Amino acid sequence: MEKALPTRIYLKEKFFGFKMDENKSIEDCLDEFNKLVLDLENFDIKIDNQDKAIILLNPLPKSLKHFKGPLKYGR
Repeated sequence: MEKALPTRIYLKEKFFGFKMDENKSIEDCLDEFNKLVLDLENFDIKIDNQDKAIILLNPLPKSLKHFKGPLKYGR
């Protein structure tokens, strides 16, 4: 991919707008998320682990909402 500003913006929008699809398996959603992270890192865009966790936890589908608290608070 070209390292132009529009491409960088596109990747950031995809990352920060990430939503889990309830019709996909958790593994597929995590693969998609990790691919976004790798694409960003290839553009020298660093996202710290706390931000990754927040972006990943916020869009949990309703069927997985019971995981959010324990993951968020380590219980």
